[in-house]
Amino acid sequence: DVLKSSLNQHLPIKKLYVERHYKENNIDPVETEETRASDPTTNPYFLGQVYLRDDALGVNAEYSYTRTGGSGEQIRLVLIDGGINPHEDLENRDITFINNESNGSDHGTHCMSIAGAEDNDIGIIGVSPKSDLYFGSVEDKNVWTNVIDYISPGDVIFSPRQNEYRPLITNATMREEFRILTAYGAIIVIIAGNSAENLDEYQDGDGRYILNRNSDDFEETGVIIAGGCNADAKRT
Repeated sequence: DVLKSSLNQHLPIKKLYVERHYKENNIDPVETEETRASDPTTNPYFLGQVYLRDDALGVNAEYSYTRTGGSGEQIRLVLIDGGINPHEDLENRDITFINNESNGSDHGTHCMSIAGAEDNDIGIIGVSPKSDLYFGSVEDKNVWTNVIDYISPGDVIFSPRQNEYRPLITNATMREEFRILTAYGAIIVIIAGNSAENLDEYQDGDGRYILNRNSDDFEETGVIIAGGCNADAKRT
């Protein structure tokens, strides 16, 4: 009972049990039109956001927006990139800065907007428009170490940074940072990089296949790697 009470204080876990309660008791948890979390159709460029669509190209975010918590409420969304600039679709999002470093990059502005742009009548809608937004600049070499002070288990950290056009986990120091964060409960999403190579065949400096799950050399970090693939489904 003590453990159950403790877990119920953790919102993501509590919501998991609520969803199961809905399913077991045949209750539809879909919110009404008046209480839906977000309405993407009010955002003029929503129709151009193919990655949100309900088809093979998208994640069906419009459905998610109708669910309790489906807009990212009470979840911290942390972007680690070079920098961000002021933008009208972010100005009311009250972004928390982990450090004061920034290279003023439009790249970070793009990434933060795609992830968390406000649900309003201008521009686009973010994938997670009601998450609490945080930003850390890689101009601060300690950003991956310090980010743990700003998150709780279940929060999401995402980064489009690369290591010589390969994913960050090809760097041994980053692999250790990621293990610490994922053990703490963070959800980490990084990109596969722009090397256009089959990462199963990547070898580190010692000739080990650290990214190939079928190899004895594979090193687990707990991160999610997002990237494209060829028609033969090999990771690139």
